[in-house]
Amino acid sequence: MERPLLFGYYLTHRALRKDVERLKFVTGRFAAYNQRDWMKVMQWFSYHAQMVHHHHEGEDTFFFPIIRQRAPGFAPELQQMDDEHKALDRFEEKLSMMLNSLGNSTQIAAADFNNLALAYGRLVISHLDAEENVVGRAINQEFKREEVIEAEDRYTRMMPPERLRLSLPWLADVMTKEERNMFFSVLPFYVKWIYLWRLKPQFDRMVKCVGS
Repeated sequence: MERPLLFGYYLTHRALRKDVERLKFVTGRFAAYNQRDWMKVMQWFSYHAQMVHHHHEGEDTFFFPIIRQRAPGFAPELQQMDDEHKALDRFEEKLSMMLNSLGNSTQIAAADFNNLALAYGRLVISHLDAEENVVGRAINQEFKREEVIEAEDRYTRMMPPERLRLSLPWLADVMTKEERNMFFSVLPFYVKWIYLWRLKPQFDRMVKCVGS
């Protein structure tokens, strides 16, 4: 299997789309959750928000500047993506406050939570679609394959080990069987061991409350 360009980037977007489906699952079970359930949902959403933050940080500080430098004509569209990052941050803050209140037995109207959660999900999906369109056009028009791979590898080397461990089960969860075989074939044995016996079980327990 040939290595896909921007594999980690698009895989992250796939994981974010699955998280939107998890949030929809939560809205559908609002009345069934008790205080302990909401505390678990809050734990998951905090993890989700952290993954979003790391992804946006990588775009805003690494990938988008590379595109702007090579192809300044894309700057207005990339600025729009950055503005949407800030809008998503505001949504996440409001949702986190609501979830924290629900986890502390504070009454929140189901309609208030569900409307906010669904609006956030719609923005996530529209943002990912628009961003993939911009990045795809920029890559196809301005960059050679080897340049993209070099940038990807450089970014991966820059990532702190803790961030890699944190994101591994989230990304593996949305890989196809073929992708997972390709990905794990190049990982050191100890990383695969940690994933199998610690990271994946922890992740599976965390997402159980949001539909797995």
